Amino acid sequence: MCLIIIEEAEQNIKDSISQQVGKTVTFKIVQDVPKYEDTYKDIVFKVTDTMSKGLKFVDNSVEVKTKTGQDISDTPLSKGTDYSVTGPTVDNQSGKSTIVFDFSQNKTSGGTYFYAKVKNADQVIITYRATLTKDANFTVNGNLNEAYPTFGNDPNDTTDGKKDMAKVFSGGLKLTKKDADATKALTGAEFTVYTDKECTQEAKLVTYEVNSDGAITEEVNENLSATATVDKNGVVRFDGLGAGTYYIKETKAPSGYIKLKNPIKVEVTVNLPESITTGDETATFSYKISGNGISEGTTTVNNGIAEFDVRNTQGFTLPTTGGMGTYLFTIGGVVLIALAAVLLLVRSRKKAK
Repeated sequence: MCLIIIEEAEQNIKDSISQQVGKTVTFKIVQDVPKYEDTYKDIVFKVTDTMSKGLKFVDNSVEVKTKTGQDISDTPLSKGTDYSVTGPTVDNQSGKSTIVFDFSQNKTSGGTYFYAKVKNADQVIITYRATLTKDANFTVNGNLNEAYPTFGNDPNDTTDGKKDMAKVFSGGLKLTKKDADATKALTGAEFTVYTDKECTQEAKLVTYEVNSDGAITEEVNENLSATATVDKNGVVRFDGLGAGTYYIKETKAPSGYIKLKNPIKVEVTVNLPESITTGDETATFSYKISGNGISEGTTTVNNGIAEFDVRNTQGFTLPTTGGMGTYLFTIGGVVLIALAAVLLLVRSRKKAK
């Protein structure tokens, strides 16, 4: 057998498994079609899919096709005519959501005849999309999605097939703002994360509320944001980074300190488990962080979250355009020009005499 792999396509698959919060992931379920004789009136054939709390089903994203041999049908099956979808049904305790794709047949009660639409195929291929939400697990444990079939020729006596699993992983950043010697934490700094070098495309991530004491709480901001302010300990946290490159720009410096000139570059690499068979598999996150205020070799990774210091040097900030400082500079300039004019006039009069 000769196998040729397009690396770009393979990388796209890896990047989709390690995803940024707020983005959608496409899942594909390939299920063998059980074979039953036409004499059976009632046939159970359905596929149940359960996603963890951090994955949200995208409405109207389901597409179902059949595959016979190597040929996949050009026309998708029609929901309600060729199969049915129930859910997503959300469990109040775990937050997990369950979707059931049903291809069953129930001739006894004059119900569904879905099985007749797929019985001559070898497999059904189900694809749908889900969004990674702010409730996701942003650690090495990831967010589990599992599916299994149920089949039988008696609705009261069915068999569940083996579960198949997939996971979506996403990491995070925890930075601490410090002085040039890294001996004191600084407050008042603000950071924004971007996905492009020019810092025009904000990365919508999970940020945390800061209480009246200036401490980060476990309450997540309701809307995804790219901007967050450090707490009283100089700490700020961004969750939901997938594989790729990000740029952190200091949008506000601590009082009395110089704002970083250039963005901090963050390169995220995720080494995935070879397979997901038990649901306990974890990923390995690697971060390469460089730029202003970053000391080489000081980044640590704790449970998929990169922790590092960002240092500032003391100094002052020039007045902003249109502020009081601008008026002072303008007035000073006018005074100097006036003095220069007076001196020229006096000199010219002396020469005339």
